[in-house]
Amino acid sequence: MAHLCAIFVQAPVVRLSLSRCLTCRAAASAWLTHTRFPSPSPPIAMIIITNGTPLELPEGATMGDAARRLSLDPRALIAELNEEALTRDEWPHKVLRENDRVEFLRIAAGG
Repeated sequence: MAHLCAIFVQAPVVRLSLSRCLTCRAAASAWLTHTRFPSPSPPIAMIIITNGTPLELPEGATMGDAARRLSLDPRALIAELNEEALTRDEWPHKVLRENDRVEFLRIAAGG
């Protein structure tokens, strides 16, 4: 048998009637959450090729985001995007697209 207070879920007195029954209060809370406040959709992902390996990033990610995702130190790197060299200053502004080819190369110095 259904709880009597369940018929008041859509009524203006929902708070008064549901406060008496924990079962119906939990059900109403779930109903209100799913119908009035839908969960946000997950971010759309894209695949880029980084140093020959596929890497999934959220759409709108930049070169800087890709370096951070790979835990790379940008101070010791140079980068290419689709065989075009980029300065480190361009990384935060260069938005990546699906199937872009990114190469991160470590700078070796010393004697």
